[in-house]
Amino acid sequence: MKRPVTVATAALALAGVALSATVTAARAEDLPGPLVTSTQGIDLDSAPARAIASPDGRTAYIASGPLAGKAGELDWVDPSGPRVPFSPTIGAIPMGLAVSPDGRLIASSSAPDTFVRIFDAASGRLLKKVPVGGRPDGLTIGPKGQSLFASVSKRGYVAKVDLKRLTVTGRYPVKFRSDSCHGRGPASLAVSRDSATLFVSCPQGGLFLLTTKDGRALGVIDQADGGAPIPSADGTHVYWGDRTAVWGLDVPNYPRVFTKDLPVDSDGDIMDVVDRIASPVSLAMTPDGSRVYATMPDIGAVSRVAVGDITKATSRLSVGGSSTFGAQELALDATGRRLYVRTADGRLITFDTSSDTAIGVDTLDFVAAGPKAVTRVIGPLPLSGSRVAFGWTRYDGPAGKVVGSGVSILTLK
Repeated sequence: MKRPVTVATAALALAGVALSATVTAARAEDLPGPLVTSTQGIDLDSAPARAIASPDGRTAYIASGPLAGKAGELDWVDPSGPRVPFSPTIGAIPMGLAVSPDGRLIASSSAPDTFVRIFDAASGRLLKKVPVGGRPDGLTIGPKGQSLFASVSKRGYVAKVDLKRLTVTGRYPVKFRSDSCHGRGPASLAVSRDSATLFVSCPQGGLFLLTTKDGRALGVIDQADGGAPIPSADGTHVYWGDRTAVWGLDVPNYPRVFTKDLPVDSDGDIMDVVDRIASPVSLAMTPDGSRVYATMPDIGAVSRVAVGDITKATSRLSVGGSSTFGAQELALDATGRRLYVRTADGRLITFDTSSDTAIGVDTLDFVAAGPKAVTRVIGPLPLSGSRVAFGWTRYDGPAGKVVGSGVSILTLK
């Protein structure tokens, strides 16, 4: 039973999937005041793990793992209520979520399943479990909405699913000549804007280019710890991040690659690689592809890289403080005018992208309090109506029991 909760004039948060302990608030700085006017929430009996929004931003889909022996579930969250009209069962460990461009279909993958669940978005009804021959991890649906691609990591291939017939029509090995995923299967996926090229990122093995039509290998950019690829609006570039840098590929001129290291925090100190969080750089790109923003976990600033050649001069958006208070996760609203940044010390900083200036600073209200308490948060998930959704699970310690979980919907000025 989902129980609505309302908190007026509450704090806003952006957070990654990692567990984060409560930390001391940053020192007073010359930053703007809060933008959040209210927070509404829904208590959950499951632990949020993945989130995605409908194309119109009016629904949040939250995939959660089981708590107290209950099954995992996929919640349809209506932020205007807030309410959960549908909550179908899914596998124990949510791995991937995708929504079709027309908003009609929702795809979900979980471990230890060997199939992809396809749901009708209007009714929440499970249409079919599509077998893909192994555990599906990452999911993506092409811009034309005709095909879904699922990375089957342990089998080393990508399965192509026809969304009209709901059947597998191809299995594409992630390999180019002698290069493969170096023992780690494909993970994150993206399709070019013209629906012709599939970009496949491997955790330890590079970015692979395949044709969507028949899976023919076009090339590979060999680099470690690849993050989710983001194609540019005009289709000429694709961007991704590893643990230390932003990468950009000039697709028409393959294999021309640009890279930009992000090893310095806002105080100008070189960070010890050993101390870095083992997560890829977080990226966000405006809808028109004119701006790309990036931050490495625990760096005290956000970088705006030059589109086309990311090695050129960049601007840095300060989040105030050193890496102790560094930027964690990024998200842009549907217009690309607002950039949301969640910091390690539990703040949301909202930037106006037309000037790259901070216009609001808010403090989390659902992050755990106490010397040992931790909160696992997913998001940010921008929605329509100046709303942002977050899923969270609170624990009484790093290895402790769950003391609460929910979805919070925050409304900004």
